[in-house]
Amino acid sequence: MTGSFTEGKEGLKKLLGEFSIESERLEDKIAKLEENLAVAETKLEAERKTAELDRMLLAKVQAELVKLRIDDKAATRMVSNYM
Repeated sequence: MTGSFTEGKEGLKKLLGEFSIESERLEDKIAKLEENLAVAETKLEAERKTAELDRMLLAKVQAELVKLRIDDKAATRMVSNYM
């Protein structure tokens, strides 16, 4: 009876040791994944800000282009009036 108790106790210690090792490995993996996620979120936020700035610049350039086209048409009419 003592032998099976000792064997059971040793088996339990071994199982606990294996569980502890696996738990530490998984905790390390989670920490790395959380770090990767933080980096990805930072990059995403930077990309969003850049995209917003690009959209604002595009809108400004498009408005300027429309203005230049209107000015060009007005200039063309003036030249054609004097010819």
